[in-house]
Amino acid sequence: MYGCSGGVLSIPPHLLEEVIKTGRKSKVKDICGFKLLSENKFTAAAIDRLVWTKKMLDLLVDFIKNDPQGKEFQDLDWSEEYEMAKQDESFGQSAL
Repeated sequence: MYGCSGGVLSIPPHLLEEVIKTGRKSKVKDICGFKLLSENKFTAAAIDRLVWTKKMLDLLVDFIKNDPQGKEFQDLDWSEEYEMAKQDESFGQSAL
């Protein structure tokens, strides 16, 4: 047989929780990001930043608390992202 279908074959058990958390964070950032774009609060380039600014994270947390689409993500902790935003303000974004 020639060829092989690509994809994830398995996730090591010790990384499973991190993979799920990262996926959920990405999903809610996409949902909120599309809303912010539609409201002309930020550009697509700003939304696509590797590290969101504190202002953007504040809007995300507000979205999660107050928008029905954000309710399922209320258990997520954003302290790491806030720390990265603080560092990003000091040093600039290091990756695209």
